[in-house]
Amino acid sequence: MSSKNPILQKYNTIAKIYNQVWLIAIIFAVGLFVMQIATGNISDKKDSPETSDFECYQTPDEEIIQLDKYEPQTNTEFSIIEYNQIIRTKLTVNEIPPINNPKFTQKHDEVKKCINNEENVIVLEGLDETKIYPLKILRQHLVINDFLDDEPILVSFCALCNSPAVYERNLKDKTFTFGTTGLLYRNNDLFYDDLTDSLWSQLNGKAVVGDSVGQSLTRKNFKIMSIKNAVEQYPESKLMTFDTGFRRNYQDKSFEDYEENKTTLSEVINISEEFEVKDTVYAFELGDQIYALNSIDAKKEDFSIKIDEKTNVSAISEDGFTKLLINNQETQYIQSYWYVWHDHYPETITLKP
Repeated sequence: MSSKNPILQKYNTIAKIYNQVWLIAIIFAVGLFVMQIATGNISDKKDSPETSDFECYQTPDEEIIQLDKYEPQTNTEFSIIEYNQIIRTKLTVNEIPPINNPKFTQKHDEVKKCINNEENVIVLEGLDETKIYPLKILRQHLVINDFLDDEPILVSFCALCNSPAVYERNLKDKTFTFGTTGLLYRNNDLFYDDLTDSLWSQLNGKAVVGDSVGQSLTRKNFKIMSIKNAVEQYPESKLMTFDTGFRRNYQDKSFEDYEENKTTLSEVINISEEFEVKDTVYAFELGDQIYALNSIDAKKEDFSIKIDEKTNVSAISEDGFTKLLINNQETQYIQSYWYVWHDHYPETITLKP
């Protein structure tokens, strides 16, 4: 699927050049490898440059998972989105590898030493266990198929839209396992499931293309906070490790520039100047109406806004986590960059102090 968007064209051009350079590098490396064998100077060191100085334990070479190449056979006759607006990036199915067997430790320092104190994590509280998922890992995988209290869950993150989401994977007595597609719809990742090959929105958990259209995953409550606050508040929690089954560059900082400018990967259909493009918003539904407020405002002391005479929205930030309250009752909200949220939900009403 093609796009005239100059940013996407530049992205694809860079990817093409990278592939050509990589091919030359492989040929050179093979030649060097043969020379090493011939001279008896072959080394046992297998770590790549980006992982060799990484302090945390990672999956050993002999245990690295090789995912099968797969192309979902999605039934495109059923779609609730504009199918022609789906962008196919240079990334193929599961090229960003989903994690299906995450490992955890209660020895938090073994993982914390590779994560800055202020870097965020997802905290999931179950009845019998609490689990912590670093965004540093999620940025490199997007999808984690896991269990909480033995119930199947999907832990996900859209790095392009700064949107974490957790869903139940059970639906109508079936358990779905999800993978990545390399497809974007309005700058949000589309995942596929292993049972129907349908495409699912990471942002709202709905099946948007395929035989599962009309079905929605149930969203689970979670907290976003710094890893420092998380391990202090939950000393008995299980912290996900970098033993993911794959070797990824978990020190990658390529998204830092993206987060700090107004660049978008693909075209924005519904543009709004109510907030800045990359402002992180908290969006929630009340009745039939969707509202959004700036996360910066929500974190201010004594934040409070009246929607009408009977409805008051307030927020409390405690230990790095922001609670949103409607008439003093905590409510769920979805975190996202404003430009992505408004592109999906242009009817959203903004709330400002």
